[in-house]
Amino acid sequence: MIIELLPHFDAGDKAFWHGDQDERPLSLLGRSQAMDVAASLMAGGEIDALFSSPALRCYESLAPLSDRLGIEVQVLDTLAEKGADEDLAEMIQRGLIAIEQIREELPEGRAVACSHGDIIPATIDVLRGMYGISAPSLERRGQWYTIEFDGDEVSVQLREAG
Repeated sequence: MIIELLPHFDAGDKAFWHGDQDERPLSLLGRSQAMDVAASLMAGGEIDALFSSPALRCYESLAPLSDRLGIEVQVLDTLAEKGADEDLAEMIQRGLIAIEQIREELPEGRAVACSHGDIIPATIDVLRGMYGISAPSLERRGQWYTIEFDGDEVSVQLREAG
């Protein structure tokens, strides 16, 4: 079972958005990044399911894949970014729950999940500790993690469009 876990693409500076952050869309750059990564993900093999945070920018990050594959994006609240009244431990626990939800929904195959730049690195750090694995940190938009579950073995790799 493989989960491609990616942060949403460029949505501009959140400080300049004067509405609900979950309604902030991708920028033109973000839409271009979504197209590029969709092509890279499709080149990596069959994709069986798509999962998104409730945030519009995450949903839009998966839209090119959804359109090309004819697969509906499923929204998981557990993929949402850190809430104002949520501490780090709660957010990490929610990230681990999101991974388990995806694994339960799709015990075999390959899923793509889009979340946020706070929950993804924190969740990956916990997976590193739980499974004694290493993986580089995300450095820029357009990178994502491939998490592969094979029995009791777990591996995490950093990927990039190209």
